[in-house]
Amino acid sequence: MTARRIKSPGVLGELVDVTDIKTFGETNIFIDKLTQGAYIERRSTISNNGETPSWLFIKETTYRGKFFPRGCRGFIKRVEVYCRNLTEDDGLVYIVVGRRMGKGILTSSNIAVVAGSEAGWRGVDFNVPFMYDSLFIAVLAFLSDIVEVAYDAEASPDEFDSDDFYDWTSQDRRLWIRVFYEGQTVGDLPVSGIVGVVVLPNTVGDLKEVSWTNRDGGVTTTVLNIIRTSGKLTGLILHIKQVLGTVEASDVSLTWDVDGKTYTDTLDYYLKPFASVENVHAPLNFFKIDDVNHEYAFSLNVPIPFDKKVSLTVKNTAAAGNKIDIDRWYIYEKLI
Repeated sequence: MTARRIKSPGVLGELVDVTDIKTFGETNIFIDKLTQGAYIERRSTISNNGETPSWLFIKETTYRGKFFPRGCRGFIKRVEVYCRNLTEDDGLVYIVVGRRMGKGILTSSNIAVVAGSEAGWRGVDFNVPFMYDSLFIAVLAFLSDIVEVAYDAEASPDEFDSDDFYDWTSQDRRLWIRVFYEGQTVGDLPVSGIVGVVVLPNTVGDLKEVSWTNRDGGVTTTVLNIIRTSGKLTGLILHIKQVLGTVEASDVSLTWDVDGKTYTDTLDYYLKPFASVENVHAPLNFFKIDDVNHEYAFSLNVPIPFDKKVSLTVKNTAAAGNKIDIDRWYIYEKLI
């Protein structure tokens, strides 16, 4: 396709804009004349399904998703799933909203589908701005084989499934999922880059701090758990102090889980390469090391990006009766 704009003499010598456009092959062209309709808010529902449903169980280990490749920029009011629960157990379905398969989870929520629920549209209000042209909605069950989602196998399949959120397989099905929009915008935005002063993908920050006291021997404490979103852990301070009995560094086990990949080591293992309190450029900077009173504190100096989750647990592996206090502070960015 080639296009050029020229000034051409019009009636009474008036200059008139003339656009000379030539296309080759199958080319879609959108021309915005900036008429009154260009400024009016658009509210619509996007969907892609037939009339007669078949049924598929939602699994707790398999993401089943629907991909809308174009025209999805705007304000997501609500997401609904056509589902049923014919079992005698109550079910819970997680709904994950992202810009494409595998990466870029923006937000998530869940819907309860009680035992004996007949087929129908059920959903949740999100009320979030969405600045991307493509949209991916995935469902995941709290427990498998309770809630069923409707699908059909007609033309234009759009389902993608994954057992780990990384490797996706297209399916010859269309899940019955629909999205209610307000302020829908015609046109595209890039997957990444800068448009005006807006950086895409865009992020917001969040900061949290909390403490746990008298964590007994044998007890595991989840000190960090960011799930069903994409972003970056940009800062962390962890303080662990013996308060009763004896809890040495070798008795404290830390387990990281970054997008399903886990790393477990005891605190004394971390102390070996990062024990210098002056080594502020190390990935972990220990600014408190007290082997007499068994008190330790470190900060995270490198960001940890994640696509779906990041978590950290602290386990006191000493015998019962030996206790620790834990203080945690962290800051992270998440996609919006």
